[in-house]
Amino acid sequence: MSSSRTASAIDRVFAVLLAVIPMGMGLLAFVNNISDWNHSVVEVITPLLTLTGLRDATQFSWRAFPSGLVPVCYGFVTSIEQTVGIVALVSVATMLRKFRAAPADFIAACRIAQRACTLGVITWLLYFFVLGGDWFLSWKSKSLLFIQSDALMYASAVAF
Repeated sequence: MSSSRTASAIDRVFAVLLAVIPMGMGLLAFVNNISDWNHSVVEVITPLLTLTGLRDATQFSWRAFPSGLVPVCYGFVTSIEQTVGIVALVSVATMLRKFRAAPADFIAACRIAQRACTLGVITWLLYFFVLGGDWFLSWKSKSLLFIQSDALMYASAVAF
C-alpha cells in the first residue's frame, strides 16, 4: 500500500472515531436521562426550571417555568440528545460502508457527522450554558453548579 493510501486510510479511521464521540455522548445521555428520569426531574430539572434552587433571589422569579412544563422540557432536551446520537450513528455506519469508496463519497458521509456535532454543540451549549446558566441562573445555586461543567464537557468533546 502506498504512503498516500495509508495516510488516507488513517484519516478515514480518525474520522470514524471522531464521529463515535457524539454518537456515544448522545445515546448515553438519552439512556442516562430515561433510566433515572424521576430522580433527575425532581432533583435537577425542577429546581432549575422553576428557580426553586434560588431561594434568596426572588427578583428572578419571573423567569421561572411552571412545574407542569418540567417533564415536557426535559423530554424535549432528551429527545434532541437522542437525535444527536442517532444522526452520529448513521454517520458512523455510512462512513464504514463508504470506507473504501471514492473520497467524495466518504466526505459526504462525514458531513452527516458534522451535522451531528453541530446539533450536539448547539444543544449542549444552548440548553446548559445559555438557558441553564444565564436564564435559569444555575451558577447561583450551590446544588446546580455542575450543570455548566457538564455542558462544557459535552460541548468541548463534540466540538473537537
